Amino acid sequence: MTRPPIPHTLSVIAEHWWNRPESDIYRHSRFADIGMGEPFCFRCGWLAPVDDTAPKGSPWKVWNRARGYLDRAHLADYAALRDRDRLDDDGPANLVPLCQWCHRRMPEHDHRDDAVAWILAGRPCGWIRQAVTDMIRLDGRPRHELRKVTDRILADAMEAAA
Repeated sequence: MTRPPIPHTLSVIAEHWWNRPESDIYRHSRFADIGMGEPFCFRCGWLAPVDDTAPKGSPWKVWNRARGYLDRAHLADYAALRDRDRLDDDGPANLVPLCQWCHRRMPEHDHRDDAVAWILAGRPCGWIRQAVTDMIRLDGRPRHELRKVTDRILADAMEAAA
């Protein structure tokens, strides 16, 4: 069975969690530190290197500029939802923005609560990672040229530091 595209944009997902300040995900996120206008990873807090000037109409649209830097990650695995005939649960409450670094390391979870616990256990990204990835925007080159090189350098540096 082919998986249908995720209909929810990063802006829809971020706005969903912004409107739930009572949730553990909101309290763990950087919303309290930086507000809604700077796209970030919900696990490690990494700030996507995008222009955060709010577009006209909705301040949430700035999150869509982070596409390619932030993934829309399922809390409960899509296949597990399908197997339990719970595809109606595949809305923004089952999605969080994660950087590619965290998303690659995220284990599959059959239950949403397990995924939330994994997200809450995340450590903040280091300043070196943030500084290196901020240079992507400053350099002005296309994201895809620098992403692989940056990922390799960061992976080596973070594993050496661990």
